[in-house]
Amino acid sequence: MSETRERYELKQSVSTLEDQMRGLMLEDREEKQRPKKKLKVAQEEKEQMEQAFRHVVVWIRQHFGVEIPPSVDEERPIEANGDVTTFNDTQPSEPRGSPRDS
Repeated sequence: MSETRERYELKQSVSTLEDQMRGLMLEDREEKQRPKKKLKVAQEEKEQMEQAFRHVVVWIRQHFGVEIPPSVDEERPIEANGDVTTFNDTQPSEPRGSPRDS
């Protein structure tokens, strides 16, 4: 085989290896980004659930007139009008159908 032919085949082999390396590097980068994307989606879902939960708490306060104590990780309760107050500032109220209603 001639030297020119050997160089050509060697260059082809190097080019093929370089292409394979680029492909592997791209796959590796995509695999590293997947957990970040999943974490972002999970955080967004958590925020949406927390917001929905806060709306339910406000709805319960409006319709039943009861105060729901804040959870351990909740900073401060939200009033029915959307104002944030401390738990001690809220007035206790009796649930509907209590003995005081008669």
